[in-house]
Amino acid sequence: ALRQYQQALNLQPDHTGALEACLRIREQSREWVEAEELLSRLEQVRGDSYSSHRAYLLAEMACQSRDGGDTDAAVEHARRALQLDPSCAPARLVEIGVLLERRDFAGAEVSVREYWRYSAEHFPLLVSLMVEQKDFYDAHGHALLESLWRESGDSELFLAWLEQVVRRQGVDEGRKMCGALAYQPDSLRSSLRLAALTGSEDDPHSRFARRWRKQAKNYACEACGVEVVEMRWQCPQCHAWGSMHPKREEKI
Repeated sequence: ALRQYQQALNLQPDHTGALEACLRIREQSREWVEAEELLSRLEQVRGDSYSSHRAYLLAEMACQSRDGGDTDAAVEHARRALQLDPSCAPARLVEIGVLLERRDFAGAEVSVREYWRYSAEHFPLLVSLMVEQKDFYDAHGHALLESLWRESGDSELFLAWLEQVVRRQGVDEGRKMCGALAYQPDSLRSSLRLAALTGSEDDPHSRFARRWRKQAKNYACEACGVEVVEMRWQCPQCHAWGSMHPKREEKI
């Protein structure tokens, strides 16, 4: 397919359809450098800026570098992405992960606050990373999460935090946390999640909630409406970047 599209581009270098098709193929193949080059060509042909799209490609390069052990390159890609789009959550996740790995807790806290400022709806994706790094969590993370919860009352933030507490310390600790922070669910979805996490084994409602939790669609694309279980930065159906948002309520 790439050869066929390249033949079309040899005849007509500004053929937007061929450029878009090649870009899609490179993205699906996780060839991010080549994808960015094609994006630059599209920008030139159309006279438009795709800075947010490029930010997500750079974030994917950051993930690739991090997974390959090159944390310096990972941070550089992530910071370039954030310069283009401060709300590019995957880039911020890479940056925070590297800072925590390097035990730069002060820098990590600054970056966590920036994440909350620009990408609050995706902040729950960061919570497990904060809790896993015990030294950071004990010194900074717990107080930071409590502060953000108290000022925002965001159920998704609280439930993501509660999930990590239950997973690591058990249901009793989760129940204590709910009591200490006076958490009350504000929707059917949050009520089900709470029951799945802290309900008793012999409670029918809690058993139903746990079954629901295993198959619940947690994110929806604002562009095409497709719903998915796990977060994807690129929609699997319409291929838009940054269009997947957490669901706040269940359809009845």
